[in-house]
Amino acid sequence: MEPKISRRDFLKLALMAGLSAVVNPDRIIFQNESLPKPMPCFINPGGIPAKDSFEWVYNGHNGHFGPHEAIDFFSENNHKPFPVHAVASGKVEYVEFDNPSAGGFLAVRLNSPYDKYRVNYVHMQSSHPDFQKLSIGVHINQGDMLGIADGSPTADTTGVHLHLETWATMDDWSVRRVNPMIFLASDSCNQLNRTKWFFKKL
Repeated sequence: MEPKISRRDFLKLALMAGLSAVVNPDRIIFQNESLPKPMPCFINPGGIPAKDSFEWVYNGHNGHFGPHEAIDFFSENNHKPFPVHAVASGKVEYVEFDNPSAGGFLAVRLNSPYDKYRVNYVHMQSSHPDFQKLSIGVHINQGDMLGIADGSPTADTTGVHLHLETWATMDDWSVRRVNPMIFLASDSCNQLNRTKWFFKKL
């Protein structure tokens, strides 16, 4: 009798075998690929430790195995909302209230000379007064209060957290996902060993 294999293990093995149907690698920056210069330095948006979850994961919501293209900041007990501040200065490029899977969603294009980067803040509380003030074109400064992380239908299953994404526009105008941990540091961020936070090609 042949041993059975779970869907999760099958997808994982398929991914390791390089099947393009499982994940599109063109969306992600891998090790040894150049990032747009100059690179920004971020502040911690919630004043709490980040979970470096920019990795291959199994998504229990859709049953797929693939990349989690962000890092997460969880509140102390995973249930208490917490304030979110801008990691860098820029202009609001897109804002959405009450997205079914993301809750409050905010996209900020960073100021020049870092304008090849965009930061997405996901699972914000749409009804918070600071979040309600945001609209396309509004300028925000690094450290400005953006609102609070208070979940969404998706976040409710994992606990209250901020899902933080960084997108980079490459020289060929393709948009790639970059691990925010690369930019999340103090004044010494340019001296970090950035390669440790890249996806490794399987």
